[in-house]
Amino acid sequence: MKEKPVNSKMIGKILAISFSFFIFIFGALLCIKPICSSAINQMLIKEEFKFYIVDVVYEKYPEMSENQLNAIAEAADIDSLLEKIISRYLDATMVSLQDPESFEMPAVSELLDKLNQELADTVESQMKDGISEAEKRDFILYLDMKEDQVRMVLYKVPFYLDYFNSYSPAVLQLYGVLTSKVLLMVIAIFTGISGGSLIYVRRRDWLWLRSIGFAAIVDAVLLGVCLPLLINVAGPVMTNYMLGMTFQMSLSLLYMLGGIFLAAGMLILVVRYFLVKHVSHSHVSIVLE
Repeated sequence: MKEKPVNSKMIGKILAISFSFFIFIFGALLCIKPICSSAINQMLIKEEFKFYIVDVVYEKYPEMSENQLNAIAEAADIDSLLEKIISRYLDATMVSLQDPESFEMPAVSELLDKLNQELADTVESQMKDGISEAEKRDFILYLDMKEDQVRMVLYKVPFYLDYFNSYSPAVLQLYGVLTSKVLLMVIAIFTGISGGSLIYVRRRDWLWLRSIGFAAIVDAVLLGVCLPLLINVAGPVMTNYMLGMTFQMSLSLLYMLGGIFLAAGMLILVVRYFLVKHVSHSHVSIVLE
């Protein structure tokens, strides 16, 4: 009795779904760390850091008005730097889960240097007559001496997560698993395997391009629409229940990723259409001649 041939069309569909699934998971995992860092910055650190900016600038330039000080605090473009620092504090807090007293301050000196440079640049831009390079260097040195004060603000991250809520250790453990390089590597390997297999199975008539294009568009909808919607609905409730505070999360990264995937998917489909319409037909014409 002869065995039934394997349905390559069905295998292609399974591989296309698998490829789309792994791409979605990989994209979502990449967004976890920046989204969490952004949320913690907005809820715990940003306002505290504005007070710090006002205090240190006033100590150095007491002639400044309150409006000028607040303008400097608002104008300082430090969110991305703070989020990188917070990300390292989260990693350090996660490592010390077994013994909170063993918490070690993460190495963030180079980021603090950039932070101080940004504050000095902001002060220079906001002052009517500006400041000289010598004054600017002196102000940066002054900020360097305030590093302990900055770290006290940043220490709110491990203090809050370690001691405020009983669910925090479980949340941090989950965060550690989802942001681990090992998991990302495993997902990347599965993505590569499913993608390579899809190209092989659907190599005829550039069908693999169509599959990848549609997969990218599906992932664009999942990452740019469905996942943000889910986070907006469930995120505040979950964070309030598990961490004792409602975290409002910035989802701009997901929207951007969704837009990139949508553009890439449409471009791939256009390329595939061009190849089928022109290259394949040209090849057929040559064979017939």
